[in-house]
Parts: sequence; C-alpha cells; structure tokens
Amino acid sequence: MKNKFLIFRNISLGVIGGFMIASCQKESVEEVSLSTEQENVITSFDTNNIKGEYIVALKKSTISLDTRIKTILSTSDIDAFKLISKFENIFQGFAVKNITEAELARLREDRNIDYIAPNRAYQGNSEQSIPHTVFPNLPNTKRTGIDPHRGQLPLQNIDHTPTSATSWGITSIGGSRDGRGKVAWIIDSGILDTPELNIDRRRSRNFHPGNGGPENWQDGPTLHGTKVAGVLAAKDNGIGTTGIAAGATVVSVRISDASSNSNDLIYLRGIEYVTKHAKRGDVWNFSNGFRGHYRSKTFNDAFKKLAGVTYGAVAAGNFDEDVFLRSPTNEYIDGIKVVGAHDNTLEPSGFSNFGVKVSLWAPGENIPCIYIADRGGYFIDDGTSFAAPYVAGMMLILGGDAPTAGQINKNGRWAGIAHW
Repeated sequence: MKNKFLIFRNISLGVIGGFMIASCQKESVEEVSLSTEQENVITSFDTNNIKGEYIVALKKSTISLDTRIKTILSTSDIDAFKLISKFENIFQGFAVKNITEAELARLREDRNIDYIAPNRAYQGNSEQSIPHTVFPNLPNTKRTGIDPHRGQLPLQNIDHTPTSATSWGITSIGGSRDGRGKVAWIIDSGILDTPELNIDRRRSRNFHPGNGGPENWQDGPTLHGTKVAGVLAAKDNGIGTTGIAAGATVVSVRISDASSNSNDLIYLRGIEYVTKHAKRGDVWNFSNGFRGHYRSKTFNDAFKKLAGVTYGAVAAGNFDEDVFLRSPTNEYIDGIKVVGAHDNTLEPSGFSNFGVKVSLWAPGENIPCIYIADRGGYFIDDGTSFAAPYVAGMMLILGGDAPTAGQINKNGRWAGIAHW
C-alpha cells in the first residue's frame, strides 16, 4: 500500500472500566476461599461499593425464578421497584437497588439465598492514541521449543514477509483463515460500525446505562473493543489488516461507557446476554480485567456457565503478576483459554501476567489491530487484550482448540505458543 497512513499506538491492559489503566500497583491480598457464603467477594482498593446495590445468588430450586424473587422480596419487606435485574442463565438470582441496612440484614437471613455480593463500580480512564509511523513485522528468526502435546516443533516455516495487510501477529500464528459464517461475541467497550468488520447489528447490545439504550452498542473513544474485533475478524478484502478468523461475524456486547467506567452488574448483564444467545460453535472474547486484586465467586460462576454454552478466550492482564490474583483467571474453567502476550521475538511481554492458569501465549506487542480510513489509518496496540482475540479466532475456526508450537517460560511457568 503506497498511500501515506498514520498508525496509532497505545498500551492496553486488556482492561476496561477500572480495567484500562496502565499503572501496576501492588497491595496485599487476603487468601480467601470462594465458598458459597452469602458475602464472599474480595474487595480491592480501586473499587467502590455502589451504596444500596447488591447482587443476590439463589440456591438451586425447581420453583420458577420469578416466584422465588417475589417471595424473597416480600418476606424481606422490600418494595418490588427496587428489583433492577434478573439472572437466569449465569446463575439463578437478581439485583436490587436502594437497599437499607435493615433490608440487607433480612435478606441475609433468607435460607433460599446462596450469597450476596455488593455491586462494585470501577473508575477507569480513557486510552490515549499516539501517532506512530512504523509498521512492525516479525524478524526472520528461528526458534525451537517443546510442547508437551506435540513434541519437538521447529518454528522456521513461518512466512516472515511483511505486507500492508498482514501483521506480524498473523504470520507468527501461521496465517489467517476464513471465518465467514462464524460468530464471535466481543464483550468489551463496543465496536465501531466500520466496513472492515462484519457486524451483527441486530444482536449487538449496550448494557451500560451511561451510553443510553441497548441500541447504542458502538464503541466509545478508546476503540478498545473495535481493535479486539479487528484482530479476531477484520475482513480479508485487500484493505488494511486481516483478522485471524477473517470475515467472521462479530457481535458487540458493550459493557463500559465512554470514559471506561463500569460495574459488576453491567458486566454480569453482558455475560448473561451472551450466555443466553450464543450457541455452541460460536466464540466469545473477554479482554477485560480488574486493576486491583479481585477474586469473585459471582464472576467465576458466571464464566463457568458461559463456557458451558461455548468456549472463549480471556486476556491474562497486564500487571506482570500471577493471574491467580484476579477473577476469572484465578480458577481453571473448562472451555476458557487464558492468554498471555509475547513479543515478536517470542519472548514473554514484560507487562503480561503469568502463572499456571495461563493456557498459552499469543502476539501482544505492536499489534496492527485494524485499519479505519476515516480515523486516519492503522491502529497499533500492546496488551494481552490483543493477544486473547488471536486465540479466540483460532478456537472459532477449530471448534474450541488452540494448538501451539514451542513454549514460553515466565517466572518459572511454562505454556505453549499459539500456532497452527
């Protein structure tokens, strides 16, 4: 491509809301088992409980959810108008607002309730795009590694020739494949309505009230979700970049506002929606993570249900810490790949989280995510946010599998390198 273009680059955490923040602050974490007590969510310094708002998970029952909620509210002498959400798919439960201490105490006494968690808000900050003028490509190096499932595998058969439409990340993994007719759910900041993507506008939804109604599913100023979608599914049309599952249909599930703020309830509404409407063979991507150390039974339960419907990828996070410190990466969940980031020399990114729960590593530095003509050109980004959709795209093509060739070690923890 001979035309002049701009490339925008910024470091992303794989995080939204209290999630897209570049600092890596440390604090002590209490080791708490995520049991089925009524309140069992670990609080971190960067979250704020929304006064009077609670998420209530119910014990299993054959009685209808509506009947159970009505009975519980009545027994606890809580007005029905305080009910703000119901959950039927990620768990049986509901959310309430404007709850007094007396009402909360009565809810805690109800034996039909499994646990109660406060709704926590996250204050984020918008990413800044920095003009950049270099299109990266993978150096012509050869590496060999050991993958426990596939044995000794040389990595010399990768085409390292840079083109205007192919990023080093695509060539590192082994090229893009045709994703047309397949569906990827992007649980993120929204997706810009751009011709570079096949967007399912009918099923796309906004879940953050600060953005307006459910029809306002398009991305905010960070374009975080748009870049994630581009890595996964940008069209193979000779313009700009090509996604790993080129041309796949993407569904926008918007869970943060224009300033990257969100809360537990909004996240859970988005996950509930995908759990209800996705089908086996679709894939989902969750490039979000908590800034502070935050492990939540509520979130882990939700992701177990989502993964039970269909498989997906979760960004490991960008704090150079063990993924054990945050949900849902603190727990092995069948059907979920936790993805760390590596650079173009197949070394682990310094910012990438690590640990035994990391499933594999994928390209996550200087990633040309998507070309947006009316925004000036290519958008390049760093972060596990953009490693995860490579793996999600592989899973979409291969029915949940994400093969590897060679391994990466960070802090004594080994995992395979994404490659097909």
